[in-house]
Amino acid sequence: SDLGKTTLGTYMGTYDQVALVNSTATGEDTHGLSLTLNEAYSDGKYAHLTFSLEGASQETLGDLYYLGGKITASAEGESLEESHFSLFPEDETLLGAVSLPLNRSLEEGDTLDLHYEISDLVRYYDNGGAWETLSGSFAGSVTLTVDTSHNRILDSLENLGDVEITRVEVDRRSVV
Repeated sequence: SDLGKTTLGTYMGTYDQVALVNSTATGEDTHGLSLTLNEAYSDGKYAHLTFSLEGASQETLGDLYYLGGKITASAEGESLEESHFSLFPEDETLLGAVSLPLNRSLEEGDTLDLHYEISDLVRYYDNGGAWETLSGSFAGSVTLTVDTSHNRILDSLENLGDVEITRVEVDRRSVV
């Protein structure tokens, strides 16, 4: 991919403020697997992360639909909501992204210290119809500077017949 940005599962790499971290996570009982945190970004409401996994055996890659896992994280020492994520095969590398909701909104320029652990790996194969667990876990951390410059709130909206829209909030993950 261009400039070291990931190509699958994320639009993140299109923004200048995305940190190209490329930091290898610490692994435990990983049987040769290596997880890298490639990109990281925070819009003040979420921490957006992209990962790549390398070193998978041909047995693991064979008929692989995707690799799933659980991610637990903390920001500023507070536990975040547990999430699940998927890594999809692209040649011999697996790529994926996850957006972790923060417990409180952060402001432009705030520093976010994020620690994560990935565990409960599951290999889905046969077009997702079969699965098996894989041993191992990974842990890592990253420090981000919050960028809220692309978040938008629209308060002045017109009524459209019977529908009244009073507010629209847009950030990089959702429109509310």
